[in-house]
Amino acid sequence: MKTVLALMTALAALPAAAHNLWLEPAEAGGLHLRYGEPEIRLLERSPGKLDALEPQRAQVLDRNSGALPWRRAEDGFVLHGPGAEADTVVEARASGARSRYYARHAAWPLKAAQPAMALDIVPTAEAGTFAVFFKGAPLTQGTLKVIAPSLWLQVHDIDERGRVRIHMPWRGLYVLDVDTREPSPGGAPDPRQDGVVHRATLSFSTPEGPAFERPQPAQFTAH
Repeated sequence: MKTVLALMTALAALPAAAHNLWLEPAEAGGLHLRYGEPEIRLLERSPGKLDALEPQRAQVLDRNSGALPWRRAEDGFVLHGPGAEADTVVEARASGARSRYYARHAAWPLKAAQPAMALDIVPTAEAGTFAVFFKGAPLTQGTLKVIAPSLWLQVHDIDERGRVRIHMPWRGLYVLDVDTREPSPGGAPDPRQDGVVHRATLSFSTPEGPAFERPQPAQFTAH
């Protein structure tokens, strides 16, 4: 499996970043749903692009609790209830966009899981290895990005089984990011408008490894 390791200073050589959703533990408990570009800690705010985003589903997977309550905040959405100790998924759409967003947070230690969303990244029984599924089948084309706590970026090819093995040298929050395009039936006159782009993340926090001493602060877009 081909692996490219890059520092933030090499980001200009990589494909352009796109907005996505990801989950991270909230300081006051529960989880925080962010919208922006995790590889540069770009966070959308309200008022602004965050207002166009609407969660469609928020659920704790290992509990029969139904929908997970959430509220819109200035810098994302706060999900009330279990935090980092529970496996949680969120699906969302943005008004006027042709993208569908999926975010999963996995509790540590990671355990093998089954897909629960149209596009999903799940841990496997093999340490450091993750599987990507699209509509229940392994996604066998494309790349998966890994954003480490230091914002150190890895880009991996997805193998023929839909799997990726990653490196986790630091302790803290990791965000795995993948996308795929689903063509519209019959196509469209403009290929750029043909189909829907599905974007998914998996996030988790590991207590293992050294801490990164100079974490990058979050950046906020203008209102």
